[in-house]
Amino acid sequence: MKANLSSSENQKTATKQAPTAPVQEATTTPVEDTPPIPAQDAIAPPPTTAESKPEPESPTAFTFPSYARPSATKALQKQLRQIIKLQAETTAGIERYWTLDTSKLDDLYTWHFTLHTFDPDIPLSQGLKQFNLDGVKLEIRFGPTHPTTPPFVRVVKPRFVQWMNGGGGHVTAGGSICIAMLTMDSWRKDITIDNVLMTVHLALSDLEPVPARVLNASEYTLDNAALAYERVARNYGWPVPYNWNRLFTKGQR
Repeated sequence: MKANLSSSENQKTATKQAPTAPVQEATTTPVEDTPPIPAQDAIAPPPTTAESKPEPESPTAFTFPSYARPSATKALQKQLRQIIKLQAETTAGIERYWTLDTSKLDDLYTWHFTLHTFDPDIPLSQGLKQFNLDGVKLEIRFGPTHPTTPPFVRVVKPRFVQWMNGGGGHVTAGGSICIAMLTMDSWRKDITIDNVLMTVHLALSDLEPVPARVLNASEYTLDNAALAYERVARNYGWPVPYNWNRLFTKGQR
């Protein structure tokens, strides 16, 4: 995920590792639809490029959820400009393994991505090929206290084999992503969305203890994803942001 750099100084800079998010150990026995938490979430540094390209334009007209707050809106506008710029200055499949769907940016608090370029030899890649899918569709929703609380990240499609049935990838039965970085105890407000996407990509690629396997090409529902996250959080004793479920379900937007 590193760009070609012209000087040894840049090469040294590019190899520095960003700090690792602390992880809360589970103290209870996982429920049957709860995937294990990775021992460590690797936060990859954002890719760099040798050349500077013109900064792309960001959308200017948005709709906002009823819970939107000025501080969160300001932070999201800045971060959206950064992620669009990063996408324009890097090459998909070489310097980044995600793509922002800029055609679905009507709501500033909901972003859509495709994760792609997985190792072709892992079961996930084979499943995506079987169902003629170009990647894993993700949805990221931000709350009113962003960036001090973690975003809600869920898989939209495909559906994965559940943990209780031999599936992995750190995806709950409802499609929400289950990694330590996205918990209240481990989240830091300086974690970038690029870091989140890279960590989710690594989690889906993880073969231990069992690899992620595609069940079919259908979609998860938002309500089921939110409920599954809360169910896992209760099991592990994670604190959940206030009003979490009501914030991210369709009836409460």
